Amino acid sequence: MTEESPTAERAPVDLETQVGARIAHLRTAHGWSQAQLGERLAEHGLPLPQPLVYRVEKGRRPLRVNEAQAFARTFGVDLTDLLGGPERADRESALLATIDAAQQCAEAVEAAQQAQQRYDEAQQALDRATRELREANRRRTDALVAFELASVRYNSLPPEKG
Repeated sequence: MTEESPTAERAPVDLETQVGARIAHLRTAHGWSQAQLGERLAEHGLPLPQPLVYRVEKGRRPLRVNEAQAFARTFGVDLTDLLGGPERADRESALLATIDAAQQCAEAVEAAQQAQQRYDEAQQALDRATRELREANRRRTDALVAFELASVRYNSLPPEKG
C-alpha cells in the first residue's frame, strides 16, 4: 500500500480565480476602487482600465507575467505572495470566506438589534393604547351609569302641573 499525499485528493484549483480573488482582496484592503487600482497600475507602467481589472479579479482574464509583476509592485508585495500556490490559495480563500461570514454575522446582529428596538417600541405603543382603551372604557361605563341614574331620577319625579 502506498500513502497518498493530503493534496492528492483535492480538486484542481483555478489559480486565475484565486489570484484574482487575492488581487480583489488587496485592492479593497487598500481602500481602492477598481478604477483607482487601474490608475496606480499605470504609474507602474501597466495602464489597465477598470473593466479589465474587474475581469482579472473574477478570474475571467489570465494575467501576463509583466502584469502580475505590476500588480505586486502596486500592492507592495512579492510576486510569489501575489501568485501563491494551491495551498496558499485554499488558505486565503478560507480566510476570505471567514471574513465574509463574520461581516454577514455582524450585519445580521445589527438587523436583529434594529428589529428588537422596533418591536420594543411597538410593544410600548401597544401598552399605552391598551391603557388608554381601558381608561376610555371606564369613562364610558361611568357615563352610562350616570346617565342611567339621571334617567331614573328624572322619571321618578312627579309630572309637572301645567
